[in-house]
Amino acid sequence: MIPTIDRHSDRQAQGNRGLILNNNTLRVSTVFTAATLCLLLAAGRSAAIDGDEGWSDQFGDADLVGYPLTSVGDAYQLILGGSFSVIDNVDAMNVARFDGTHWSAMGEGFDGRVESLIFHHGDPIACGPFLASGNAFVSHVARWDGSHWLPIGDGVSDAGGGLAEYAGALHCGRFRWNGARWIELDLPSGSIRDMIALDDGLYFCGTFADSAGSPNSVQAWGVTYMMFTQSGS
Repeated sequence: MIPTIDRHSDRQAQGNRGLILNNNTLRVSTVFTAATLCLLLAAGRSAAIDGDEGWSDQFGDADLVGYPLTSVGDAYQLILGGSFSVIDNVDAMNVARFDGTHWSAMGEGFDGRVESLIFHHGDPIACGPFLASGNAFVSHVARWDGSHWLPIGDGVSDAGGGLAEYAGALHCGRFRWNGARWIELDLPSGSIRDMIALDDGLYFCGTFADSAGSPNSVQAWGVTYMMFTQSGS
């Protein structure tokens, strides 16, 4: 079983910009995943300070050759993605799995970094600027079947924006999987950094422009297209 982490330290750290929901407030923030901080602490790369006692050190030696970017887990496993080649003395190309005791590789991994992970219908899904897993062509998005990373349709042309499940459908950046092919959403031009699914829509953060050319920090896409006019980062 994966150890439960009940609290976080107030340590400041550089991480990935993304969307988080905090006390029913959607925030655009610089965040560090729990897995990332646990790995740093387990590897002894930073001294303990007040507040760190809430972090678990049960992730092995966690000597990472590279850096983590994203994680997803349930009661039985933690999956870590990023740009790395070795974790806990195990060769693992950009993605690895922790079963509560040991880290292991997930197939042949990927030829590029993993920027987002999600469970969809019980299967781990990965996306990022990769094109292959071993001999399999997986254009920026792939599904883990328990042994191998498999393509999802023809993949997508742009890895930016991460992964989310909304209205029962898998979304990867600007694209929605309809069960047979990827459909590009009608979103404004710009660069998507992250997204999150809420009850009333799928929210994106990044750099966009509305019809008047004004920058916006958050867009919402749902049954109908919505644009929030507030700006900022």
